[in-house]
Formats: sequence, structure tokens, C-alpha cells
Amino acid sequence: MAKIKTIISLLENVINNREDAESALNKWPDIDSEEDPLIAASWHDLSHFAADWDIREKDDKYAELQTEMLQKRVDSITRKYEQRCADGKTGRSRAKKTPGT
Repeated sequence: MAKIKTIISLLENVINNREDAESALNKWPDIDSEEDPLIAASWHDLSHFAADWDIREKDDKYAELQTEMLQKRVDSITRKYEQRCADGKTGRSRAKKTPGT
């Protein structure tokens, strides 16, 4: 869960102009994004945010849309992992059953 909190914090820092997107990408925790498409999509959106800084400077509407997308990712991740915690799940991958157990 600590890695998820880090991801949320990084995205919020970018949204609130406390950190640039490139710096946030460099701090992105090592997480198996194939297990969670939402995390993979969030990284992808942040990558676009980092690459499109020049477009955002020229186009306020585009800047607003990109920022809203990052906020939606934060909201979705927060809802998903708060629900997992409420359900008693840790967010870790499921343990494989061994035969005979």
C-alpha cells in the first residue's frame, strides 16, 4: 500500500504544481503495472503530461484537460485502494495455493 500512496502523492504534487512531471516519473515506484491496469494508465498519462508541457503553455484548455485526467486517476486509485483496505485486502498479489493445502 505504501507504493500506492507514493503514486497518489506524486500525481497530486504534479497537479498542484509542487513537482514537475518528469521528476515524478523518476520517483515512480517499481510496481508491476501489468497486475493493475489503473496504475499503468496513470503512469502513461503522467508521461504524456511530462511530454506535453509546451502544448499546455500555449493551450489553457488542453492544460485543464490534462490536469483533470490526472485528478481522475488520483480519484480512481484512491477509491480502488480504500475499498481494498476496507475489504481487508492489502493490494498484494494473490498467493498461489500449494497442492494439498
